[in-house]
Amino acid sequence: MKTNIYLKILVCLTVTFSAYSQKYKTAADTAKFNKEYVKVTREIQEITTELEVANRDLTTYQSQARTAKGKAKSSAESSKGKASQANKGDVKDARKAKKQAKKAFKRAKDSESAEKDVIKQQKHIKKLKKELARKQDRLKELDQMRNSIRSQFGSM
Repeated sequence: MKTNIYLKILVCLTVTFSAYSQKYKTAADTAKFNKEYVKVTREIQEITTELEVANRDLTTYQSQARTAKGKAKSSAESSKGKASQANKGDVKDARKAKKQAKKAFKRAKDSESAEKDVIKQQKHIKKLKKELARKQDRLKELDQMRNSIRSQFGSM
């Protein structure tokens, strides 16, 4: 019997607590409520658009990274071949090998930079998804507040 009373009190407190914890409670708050609702909805649309662009850019970055990686690999192999020729050849071959080695090094740096761009873009997308989820949660809260305000009007 005692647990039944405690259970009723607990249910009553949780229901009333959520109603009192909301920011907008009365009909007088509807102007502020509508302003925030429109703002959150607009922010969700902007973040969604930005997320779509970021995903499209990620695909481009990944393609560039694959291309740079392939160029770096082929340049390194070419440099290796020139170096073995220079080992058996004269000064002219050594200069060509040095030039090819510099080119291979530059392409390796480009590949590394492209990979960093991909990682940076992935972090940006992750951040946007978190922000979008947060805004969508806020929109759900606002919908609950709207329903609460509407139920007050229905009881009047």
